[in-house]
Amino acid sequence: MTTSFLNKLIFLLSLTTLVFLVSCEDDAPVTPQKANLHLRLALNYSGEPLVMFEPYTLNDSVRVLFSRFSMYITDLELSNGSSPGIPLEEIGFHNLTDNFLDAQSAVEGYSLEFQDIEPGVYSGLKFGLGLPPDLNGMQPEDFEMDHPLHAPEEYWLGWQSYVFVKIEGKIDADSDPEEFEGNMALHLGGDQIFRTVQLNETINLESGKTTEAVLNIDLFDMFHPADSEAYDLLARPMIHSTSHLPQANELVDNLANAIR
Repeated sequence: MTTSFLNKLIFLLSLTTLVFLVSCEDDAPVTPQKANLHLRLALNYSGEPLVMFEPYTLNDSVRVLFSRFSMYITDLELSNGSSPGIPLEEIGFHNLTDNFLDAQSAVEGYSLEFQDIEPGVYSGLKFGLGLPPDLNGMQPEDFEMDHPLHAPEEYWLGWQSYVFVKIEGKIDADSDPEEFEGNMALHLGGDQIFRTVQLNETINLESGKTTEAVLNIDLFDMFHPADSEAYDLLARPMIHSTSHLPQANELVDNLANAIR
């Protein structure tokens, strides 16, 4: 067998292999790109971005300023009509306070990023405000250090419950406009306080793109529900014991309806 013949044979074999590889590549299925969701939590007061430590009018005789807003949310998912939802976050503790310390950061809000989601048109968002009883029945020491529920500062030992929502600040109800003389600490927790929130607004996630959705939380609307009386903050500025359960139920209902 001559050298020339061997070279030709090697060339033909290489060419056949190349054609085979190209053919296999052409026949391989194309994997569609996933989509991303940028979910912005917007803390508002009467429709405007809320700024911590700034005074706001509650009614004709009372002003309020906020120094903290935090909450647990569970089983956050994209709604998909009658089909099972697309899970985004199982358990999340979100302290929005530091993202609303000035006007600019308040406009930007608090962001959650979710990636690699199946593209499609979704009917909205669904989540639990607080913790369902099975999770709330556990304690911080039941979880690893980096888990959202390993948080003794967010747990009420007396109630055997996590604090689902914390809204704190100051109240001014006298004639001195410079001084906020009263304290506000609205701490909502307990199995009866858990609520499911369903937001019905179309979210279109396109392949290879990031879509923004906004979850608005209006604290003015929480104090002034459209279908019932205003919450009496002067009479009930503190919620932190089992005797305050009726007030906690009232307020968490108001808050759930103030999320849009």
